[in-house]
Amino acid sequence: MRNLSYVLFPAALLIGASLTAAAGLSCSPTAGSAESAGSENSAASAETPSSAEEQKDSGKGLELQVDGIQSAEGRLLVLVFASGEGFPDNDQAAVAQMTQSLEEAQPEEGTLRLQLPDQDAGSYAVTVLHDANGNGKMDTNALGIPQEGYGVSNGAKRAMGPPRFDDAVVDWAPGQALTVTVSY
Repeated sequence: MRNLSYVLFPAALLIGASLTAAAGLSCSPTAGSAESAGSENSAASAETPSSAEEQKDSGKGLELQVDGIQSAEGRLLVLVFASGEGFPDNDQAAVAQMTQSLEEAQPEEGTLRLQLPDQDAGSYAVTVLHDANGNGKMDTNALGIPQEGYGVSNGAKRAMGPPRFDDAVVDWAPGQALTVTVSY
């Protein structure tokens, strides 16, 4: 079991999370993006819809598009929340979580599409960290300003403190890609 603690810091936001592979969850590029052979969580079952159209038809499976990735070094750490409880930092409260090696997935033009094949449609909030050096945490300077990229669904931000779930929540359906933009 992997224990990856990280800090997300839009102003005074500190997030510590232990990311583990959720049962039945895969994280792999979608059709049309760079292929990821042997990524950390890339094994999807034969019954898992692989394209956005198949996901839409099955009523399961959600697609996450991460934009703004500045390098293919390190990995993306993703948490998905269905309620405000634990948002944005409690991995135990997250309904889905994933880690994706960027060296293996090779984002195209700063964009990577990921699959949550067993996730039902619903209202969710998502946090993404680009852990560029792979140390499992958000690196900050002496003032606490982030030195690695992070993003929150709906572009949710606050001047001080963590974003609110209500500001980050979006309705997400099979066949519809949720886009989170990583800021550095």
